[in-house]
Amino acid sequence: MLVRILLDTCTVRNHLHAIGKRLDFGAIRSSTEQLRFSLPGGAGVELLEQLTEGRVSWQEWIKGIPAIDSVLDQRWPLLPTGRQLAAIAGTQTDIAIDIEAERRHLRAVWRLQRHATSTGDLQRGGWYEGADGNRYAIKLELPKLQATGTAERDSWRNYIHHIQSLLPSLGVTRATEGDILALMKMGQGTYPGDPPDLGDKLDSVARMIARLVSQSLKKKDPYNPDTDKRRGDAFDISLLFYVPLPSVICTADETFVNRLRDTGAPHARQVVSVNELNDIVRGNRAGTLVSDFRTPDEQHRRWNEAAYFNWNNRGRPLNDDQRDWFEVEPVA
Repeated sequence: MLVRILLDTCTVRNHLHAIGKRLDFGAIRSSTEQLRFSLPGGAGVELLEQLTEGRVSWQEWIKGIPAIDSVLDQRWPLLPTGRQLAAIAGTQTDIAIDIEAERRHLRAVWRLQRHATSTGDLQRGGWYEGADGNRYAIKLELPKLQATGTAERDSWRNYIHHIQSLLPSLGVTRATEGDILALMKMGQGTYPGDPPDLGDKLDSVARMIARLVSQSLKKKDPYNPDTDKRRGDAFDISLLFYVPLPSVICTADETFVNRLRDTGAPHARQVVSVNELNDIVRGNRAGTLVSDFRTPDEQHRRWNEAAYFNWNNRGRPLNDDQRDWFEVEPVA
């Protein structure tokens, strides 16, 4: 079974800085499972920020990133975020995207970032061929990068403050974590575009947010999304939107792993520490972590159907069936 594994920013940084818990590349390469490693889109943004701001040196990047790149799925080295992720993960059913166009764009973004040796390389950019056969320019614009990071963090801060102000207006006082979770799940799966099981798919997201909102209401030492040390929380939360893809998320932030498990989220097992991932890979157990969302039989059925339709759309050529199978390899 194909299993998608996402490496968060701090997992990559541990390797680049040669500190802390690090991936066992030997175990990854010798695994008998079909493991597909990718970086979430938010990690790509954070790494770009850190490179251009000097928090990751170009020397560290040039020396360390080849090993990370060697285990990444070259079809999907980066995965999309936002509405594109919602379409792929099935958390919204009314979004139509050109998945091949997305794949080619994100692959080009990663190739530019991976091979850059300076900020100037990123700004000069390059070209790639889109799914429609046209050539597209791609380059880093620092104001846009800064705006993207700021927007993500502002959205998270504003959300926390919105919930804080909304609860009293709903007559909720001394709200418990359970109260907040119930409010968040109210109506999920009933709006246009919602799958019926949306509440289950986004359970980990809702539980983690409810935990942090609850902590933000404390009188003593409350959670404060405005502080510098909470700067990365927006990107941490965004990782949980990949859970229903399904995927296994590897993070070097063990506090994040433990906080999610403390919420009792049923799918918390899909978010693991670096050492845990190493053990899982050595034991060829990654597939067991995503079985709630995808079984081997279901994945094979979907893959087979997609290959058939791809073959049909190509005019049903003879003796070329493997091409269809590989061309429609699923994200997860």
